[in-house]
Order: sequence, then structure tokens, then C-alpha cells
Amino acid sequence: MRLPRRRWFIVPALGLSIAAVLWIGGMEGIESMSKGETSATRPPAGGSDTEGPRPPETRVQELVEAVHGVAILDPYRWLEDGHSGEVARWVEAQNAYTRALLDARPGRAAMRDRLTALMSIGVVQAPEVRGDFYFHTRREGARQNQPILYVRRGTRGPDKPLLDPNPMSPDGTATIDWWYPSRDGRFVAYGISTAGDEKSVLRVREVETAVDRPDVIPNTRYCSLG
Repeated sequence: MRLPRRRWFIVPALGLSIAAVLWIGGMEGIESMSKGETSATRPPAGGSDTEGPRPPETRVQELVEAVHGVAILDPYRWLEDGHSGEVARWVEAQNAYTRALLDARPGRAAMRDRLTALMSIGVVQAPEVRGDFYFHTRREGARQNQPILYVRRGTRGPDKPLLDPNPMSPDGTATIDWWYPSRDGRFVAYGISTAGDEKSVLRVREVETAVDRPDVIPNTRYCSLG
């Protein structure tokens, strides 16, 4: 029996590469308009192989697997091994390539400063009402890595932090994947994962004491409770 495939660790490198291509394309369009270039006057895209860094090579594995009588090509299965040194080097090469493209673009510092200012406004979720309790998550700007789950009793009661994932990991990647209050608001079931792995553990917290019950259920990815 084969274990389920896990490709989540490839997402950051691929996501950065895609973002670099889209952003560079947009910047080139803005630069062309500022120079008065049109499709008729602009030089063709591309260029010689000596212009800028080249994309890292990705090894193609000659692997064919028969599934219900159908031959399935899987040339990049080797990228599924998150503990492989080769995969780690591939991710590093992809990140370095993306950084080389992004860091060379003009105006990047100004764009970073603008995005930082926009993200500093914070985010507040609409409340969920259970019994006399009002639950909502809130993130206080860019200085706070992850949203905190708050609870208040009644519409005029003070907000009380019920679940704060920020101290749970040194790098600030622990996050609340999901949370569901009970119908009377006395308990909240929730899942915490770190580093984006989404492998949360189901726990139940008492609202009055903010203390977890002893029972846990591991590996509750995409959990939904009624």
C-alpha cells in the first residue's frame, strides 16, 4: 500500500516562481507604457541565453505506473519526498532563481513598503453567536503573525482572548485552521497546525476557563463539525 502523496512543501517554491512571472509581466507592461511603446514598436520578448539567470533544471524521472490498466506517467514523483536532500536543493534553487528575478526589478522596495502599510490595518472576522457568547477572530496588523480567537459574553461584554496561536511556535507559523463553538457556547473545538502543513489536532477548549479537555484527535485536516 502506498502512502498518500504530499506535495505541500513544493508550493512555496512554485508559488514564488509563478508570482515572479506574473509580476514581471505586469511591470514590463507598465514600463512599456511609460516609454510610449506599443505592440508595434516594442521589441520582441525573450532574448539571448545570456540575459539574466536561467531557470533551474528539474530532473525528469522515467516512471510509469499502471492504474486499473491505464499507464500513468509520473515524472516528478521524486519531488514528493519532503525529506530528500535532492528535493531540498531543488527548492533552494527555485527560491534563488525567483529572488534573482524579483530583486532585480525596479520599484520593488516601494511596492513592499506599500503592501506592508496596507497589511498593517488588521482584520476582524464577523462574530458567531452561540448562546450568550460572541466569538470572532482578530489580527492586529502586520506585527501580529496570526489571528487570535476572542470571546465576549453578551453584546456589551469585554473581548477576552480565548485562543492565541502566536506563542505556540517560535517562527510564528502556528495558526488556527478551523474552530467550531458548541451550540450553547460553553466549548470550542479547534485545530492548530504549524508551517502550513494543515495537519491539525482536534482539541476542545472550555470557554469559561480557557482550558483544553484531555481528549485529542490527530490528523484532522479540513475538519468540519456540526
